[in-house]
Amino acid sequence: VGLEIPKALHSSDSAYEIILSKRSLVKAQAALMSVETNFPRGPSNLSTIDVEDDGSIS
Repeated sequence: VGLEIPKALHSSDSAYEIILSKRSLVKAQAALMSVETNFPRGPSNLSTIDVEDDGSIS
């Protein structure tokens, strides 16, 4: 699935707010930049998750 869902949402005619979560903030920033550069539509936000910490996922 990866970045295909954010790309599809950004390229649609409807406006969506996208929350992109990854384990690494640096990788999340790079991924978001890639999506927003190629599909500049709608707000996007970043978050990081630690898959071993339930609190970071909820």
